[in-house]
Amino acid sequence: MLTLSELEFDVLWEHLRLPEMPLAIKVASPGKTHVEREDITRTVWDSLADRGLVGGSRGIDEDLVDLLGLLDQPDCELDARLWLDGGVRALVAAKGSDAVLARLADGCLTLTPVEVSSLPRAALSLLPELPAGPGYSITVPSADLDAAAAEAETADELGWILRDHGVSPDEADELAAMVGNVRRRGQFGAAARDQWGRRHRPDRVIGFFDTPRGRYVQIRRAKPGGVAWSTVAPADDRRLDQHITALLNDAVGLTL
Repeated sequence: MLTLSELEFDVLWEHLRLPEMPLAIKVASPGKTHVEREDITRTVWDSLADRGLVGGSRGIDEDLVDLLGLLDQPDCELDARLWLDGGVRALVAAKGSDAVLARLADGCLTLTPVEVSSLPRAALSLLPELPAGPGYSITVPSADLDAAAAEAETADELGWILRDHGVSPDEADELAAMVGNVRRRGQFGAAARDQWGRRHRPDRVIGFFDTPRGRYVQIRRAKPGGVAWSTVAPADDRRLDQHITALLNDAVGLTL
C-alpha cells in the first residue's frame, strides 16, 4: 500500500504524462503561473525523496509507477462516491492481470494492489462492517419515492406521503422504517472499455445507506416504457457483492 497527498498525485500524474485523471478521483491542479507550478513541483519531489519514493538514478519507485498506470484507461473499473464519517471517493481499476484500489479521502490518495478477480470485494472493503437491516424488498416508482423524500421531514411523514402517492399502507410504512435516520450512504458505478478503447458505462448505479437498524441497498431501473422504478431492500455484504458484480458484468457486456 502506498499513500500520496493530493498534490503529490497531481504532480506525478502530470510528470508521467498520463491522460486525464479518472473523474472519480480527480484532484485540483494548483499553480496559476509557471513559477508557482515549478515551486509546487520542487516541493513535491523533495517530499517524495524524503519518503524514498523517488531518488537518484532509479527515478520514481517502480511499484508506484505501476499502480498509477493501472488508473490510466483501465480495462474495467468500479467507482465509489461515499458519505461515511467523511467524504470518500474511490476507483477500483483493472488492466490485464493487475488491479488497484485507489481511495481518496482527507486529502490523501491510498493505492492498494487487489486481486483482479475480486473487484467488487475490493470496492466493498471501503465500507464499515454492518449487517443487513430488517425489512423486505419493496419496489415503487422512483418519481414517487423522490417526491416523498424531498417533502418529508420525518420517517412518519414519509410513510404518509407515500400513501398519498398510491403506495399501499403496509409497504409505505415498511419503506419509511427502512429509510429512516440514514447515517451513511453512497453509490457504486461501473465501466469497461472495448477493444478500441471506448469506455462504456451502464446508466444505473448501486446505492446503499446505513441506519441504526442496519444496511440497505437502493437500485433504480428503467422499465419498458421509460418509467423508472426504485427498489429498496435489506443488504449484507454478500447481497451487495452480487449487485455490484452484476453491474460490472453489465458494463463488460456493453463492450461486446
